[in-house]
Amino acid sequence: MRRTGRVGTAATPGRRARVALLALPALLALGACTDDPATPSPSPTAAGTSPPSSSSAPPNAATVTPSLPAGCTAPSPAPAGAVVVTAAVGGTSVMTERQRYDVPLGSAVRIEVTTDVADEVHVHGYDLRAVTKPGCPTALDLTANIPGSVEVELERGHLRLFELRSR
Repeated sequence: MRRTGRVGTAATPGRRARVALLALPALLALGACTDDPATPSPSPTAAGTSPPSSSSAPPNAATVTPSLPAGCTAPSPAPAGAVVVTAAVGGTSVMTERQRYDVPLGSAVRIEVTTDVADEVHVHGYDLRAVTKPGCPTALDLTANIPGSVEVELERGHLRLFELRSR
């Protein structure tokens, strides 16, 4: 993970762990925003029996994902085979896996951004825009058919998220 605004910092495993720990309370808060009735509750066990062990679950068992804050809708699934780029913004800090994403020319790309403010994600060159709501994931899909580099930013905040390079 990286944070913009800091020069000469490498994304080391220790740094990634620190960033993940810093982001954990926000992610937990997002999951606690709504009480999702579709989330299964634990079923009681009969007297004298023990609950099944966690190792007895099949390897492909569904996992419970945190629910979205009220007023948010989940983005549709990414196109098949798309390169998925995610960014999380808190204040003026941007967290992404890297500063530049290189993608093959003609490939499908999904950009997913979650911010703490209402703003607009703008993909320069493609002139694609999407409005963000605080805490809600925003998704933009495109085909990387413009050779070269384009900047992806939060428009009103003038905050660079990352560079997308197609070759």
